[in-house]
Amino acid sequence: MRTFFRPFARCERVETINLTSCYWLTSGEILWILQRLTNLKNLHVNDTTLSVEHLTHIMKNIQSIECLSWTFQERKIKVSNIKELSKQLQCLKSLNLWTNSFGFYFIPMLLEKCTSLERLEVSTYRTKSLPLNFRGWTFTQKLNFPNINSLILNMPPFVPHYLREVWEACDRDIAWSCLWIHYARILLGWYLKF
Repeated sequence: MRTFFRPFARCERVETINLTSCYWLTSGEILWILQRLTNLKNLHVNDTTLSVEHLTHIMKNIQSIECLSWTFQERKIKVSNIKELSKQLQCLKSLNLWTNSFGFYFIPMLLEKCTSLERLEVSTYRTKSLPLNFRGWTFTQKLNFPNINSLILNMPPFVPHYLREVWEACDRDIAWSCLWIHYARILLGWYLKF
């Protein structure tokens, strides 16, 4: 891969890259590849080791990204990195976020700036590792997704406030192209007030 992305002329023409499940690439190697792709519009890095810090660096350098698919899997994160990344997500039209349980501490900060989203997918994996008293961070400002028409949420049972905040940020009178919500232990029609 390093030799393929070495010529800058080739890198300038790449608009979409899918590194999903390239788990053998280190975060530094992914950063080296992606920082050279200056016209990138679609970035798929689910199931990789790409860190928050490196993703923030990529998003600063490539401001044309409209679609991001990423796995949030770190446990030790600087809040300043999350805040900086959230500023870079304002122009995203599509966000596919996979997260472990720990990521739910930081999801509010990421979503608060994503006001241009047309498609949002939040899914979890390994959700049994949090303490019983987990409450996560709360949203400091009201979410606003005026353009969203595709919403996919696969939430663990310990984050009902996240589900409600995301749902209330959407215009429910729109014609949904996709609406799929999986949430254990509640009756969605009652909770979301369809």
